[in-house]
Amino acid sequence: MTLSILIPVYRYDCTRLVTDLLEQCIALSLSLEIILGDDASGQDYASIYDRLAAQHAEVWVYHAPKNIGAGLMRQELATKAKGFSLLYTDSDVLPTEGLIAAYMKARAEHPDAVVCGGFRYDERDCRADNRLRYHYGTQVEMRSLAQRIAEPYKSFIAMCFLAPRELVLSHPFPRMGMGYEDTYWGEMLRRSQLDVVHIDASVVHRLKETDEAFLSTTERYLRNLHEHRDTFEGMSIKLLGYYRGLRRYHLARTIGRVAQPLMYIIRQILRRRPDRITLFQLYKLLYFCSLDLAQSSRWVEPNKAMDKS
Repeated sequence: MTLSILIPVYRYDCTRLVTDLLEQCIALSLSLEIILGDDASGQDYASIYDRLAAQHAEVWVYHAPKNIGAGLMRQELATKAKGFSLLYTDSDVLPTEGLIAAYMKARAEHPDAVVCGGFRYDERDCRADNRLRYHYGTQVEMRSLAQRIAEPYKSFIAMCFLAPRELVLSHPFPRMGMGYEDTYWGEMLRRSQLDVVHIDASVVHRLKETDEAFLSTTERYLRNLHEHRDTFEGMSIKLLGYYRGLRRYHLARTIGRVAQPLMYIIRQILRRRPDRITLFQLYKLLYFCSLDLAQSSRWVEPNKAMDKS
């Protein structure tokens, strides 16, 4: 039975990830394929992916004609996969020892379930230009096995998970764009009463973003969440809960009007103290409230206003 490993990738050299996965699968004598979903990365990166396919018979590449985002790419790769079981990984991770064996054991015990591992960060990846990203990852994103088991659906994350192909095809990832796809899909699994099994296996999430890029990505995700906020009604997103509480008391727009100077102050503090994650969460709420005023002719995008100061 073939295992299909599906890796959406955008402008990232995933050579080590592919070779490490191949090494673990070959050691287990698995029949496998690895499909790289190149999300219109451009020729420089496409040549890296094509070279991997030329070097390894188990690897092939799907080149998307235009950028479609990770969620839609996962769905596209599922339609092209040959295996009954699909193992998805992000491109910017590395497998720990025994990762594939742990997933295969869980698949044998829970053939119809979605199987999720955890992830961790390597302290050596923390640099002067990505300390906020590192602290957010270690303080907010990382969850122990016990925490994940206690909240199996809320803890679903697409960084590395195994699922039956037919389940993915019948329960597609959302088409709403970047950000919060994991929350949406985890809630969909809960509402569909599908099993999610968490295992004691992890990948190492490499920190490729600088803090400035992380802030820009966060704001892009928040804009998408704001646009589709009704879609997430009833889902467990703390920021949306706070925002709806503020709107209930007609405070969201008022806070949005004073967001720019407050966000500027928070950014300055975070440059010196990137471990102040509570402040970063406040920054996100301020930005989200500011989006209520996005149509105002007097509104200036916060990042642009700050960059000029």
